[in-house]
Parts: sequence; C-alpha cells; structure tokens
Amino acid sequence: ISVMLIGFFDDTNKNEIWLALGTGIVADIYFYGFIGIYTVFLPFSCWICQKIARFLPEIFWARLIVVLLGTTVFVAYSWLIFNMVSVATTSLHGLLMSLLVNLGWTAGFFVCLYWIWGNLAQDYPFLIDLNAYRV
Repeated sequence: ISVMLIGFFDDTNKNEIWLALGTGIVADIYFYGFIGIYTVFLPFSCWICQKIARFLPEIFWARLIVVLLGTTVFVAYSWLIFNMVSVATTSLHGLLMSLLVNLGWTAGFFVCLYWIWGNLAQDYPFLIDLNAYRV
C-alpha cells in the first residue's frame, strides 16, 4: 500500500522504483526465505502507479480504488504462484475469503496512511537533493 501511495504522490521520481525493488528483496527474504513475489510485484506496482497517476485525478477516492485493485491483484498473484510451486495449497474459496478480508484491511490502512505518505513523498522525495532547490 505504501509503495503504491509513494508512486502516486511522486510520479516523476524514477528512484522510487529502486526503493521498491530493495523493499521487495528485504520483504521476500524476511517473509518467505526466497526472492520472488515481492521483488517482482513491488517495483511493478510502483511503476504502474506512477504511470496511472499522470492520468488519474488527484483525489482520495480514485487512488483508493486503484490501491484496492492493486492489492487484490497481489493476493491473487501470490495465491497463483504459491499454488503453482506447491508451497501452499489453498482452495479458490479460501482465495475469495482472503480477498474480502484483504479489501477491508487495505481500505483501513489506506485511510490511515494516505496523508502520512503524501506528506513524506512530497516533502522528502527519495534520493532527491532538496538543498539544490533551497535559497
């Protein structure tokens, strides 16, 4: 959610894709012990949110819908990968139930984090030297 929000708020900073890649590697190693799911999805979601932000109105509800769709795609993507490699086997009913829970948690976290990440991304952009712009 945070990576997608950063992509929305600072859509011209290409360095954030590298931040998402590093975050994905750390998350994969921490949660799964192997590199793959987060390492692929986080940079892709940051990149796609940066592209969508140029056409999407800068309003709360439009961004909420995109983040809800993005996290839904992530849950379905990880379910598909885990079932393909037999790391975990969950039924389609289990996927649908987890998608419903995911939508609720995502909406809650989005509401809590929207203004925090908005202010951070605008006031402290990743790997941009703001001293060059100060007088």
